Amino acid sequence: MTEYQRLEFSRSISSHAAPVPSCAISRDGQWLVSASFDKTLKIWDIQNLETPPTVLAGHTDFISQCAISPDGKWIVSGSYDKSLRIWNKEMRQEQMTLTGHSSWVNTCAISPDGAYIVSGSLDCTLRLWKMLSANSYLTLIGHKAGVKCCAFSPDKRYAISGGTMGRIFFWDIDTGKDVQMIVGHSAAVTDCAVSPDNCWIVTGSRDQSLKIWDTESGQLKMSLIGHTAGVTSCRVTPDGRWIVSTGRDKEVKVWNSETGKCHWTFNCDELLLGCAISGDDIVTSGSRGGLFWLRLVPKDNDYGL
Repeated sequence: MTEYQRLEFSRSISSHAAPVPSCAISRDGQWLVSASFDKTLKIWDIQNLETPPTVLAGHTDFISQCAISPDGKWIVSGSYDKSLRIWNKEMRQEQMTLTGHSSWVNTCAISPDGAYIVSGSLDCTLRLWKMLSANSYLTLIGHKAGVKCCAFSPDKRYAISGGTMGRIFFWDIDTGKDVQMIVGHSAAVTDCAVSPDNCWIVTGSRDQSLKIWDTESGQLKMSLIGHTAGVTSCRVTPDGRWIVSTGRDKEVKVWNSETGKCHWTFNCDELLLGCAISGDDIVTSGSRGGLFWLRLVPKDNDYGL
């Protein structure tokens, strides 16, 4: 497991003229996609951020979430226009539109093998789709209020979702049945992520906390307390050692997943909405259209100084 000595600011850019609730980095770390309330997505070459990005337009309302397939071929976006769209990254154009939700699509995720999509909506449901299929094959019913976040387990057996009422559901993606429900937070669950070994999940909430849950039992392992406003996003590093969170307090925090200790905090100059991780790099997106790059510096790398 990588040991780090500090979190440092790397760079920032003004990406959109409206809030950017979501961003995602390709598995090879070469490009990033940002999703904005300006109704567009933008594809950025991370090594050449001065180059104008490719703009993907087609949604007719705010875009809430974006995700990249593991092979980098497809981008999926969810929108307040009640649709999801699949974009061909190579062709830089829309491949198809997915409809079925009756209200805003708040969240979407792609399975680890790239074969499935899960989406969550203000209509209180989740839908499961096969990649490049225009019709959902399962509707997941159980939330009593809007769905705010979703993720797949690494073994692709389950989808996990969090909602406005603070509840967390585990869903069997073959049957659509909820196999576990946790009443976990005192306010909306805004994001969730699963550890690489599938042993635990982390959830972030408007109640200002993050919580780590045992995947098998659903028992609370620990609470991560430190944000002074609602948590907006959370991610887990590939080795499972660290959790990265962002909040409405404008802070990025890096937590040790084993001890629950916050090791580093960085304050940005705008409310933070989303984050993505690639290797030692963290990218966060903000309410004024900013993208901020931070770097976890390994203990054996001090730039030779």
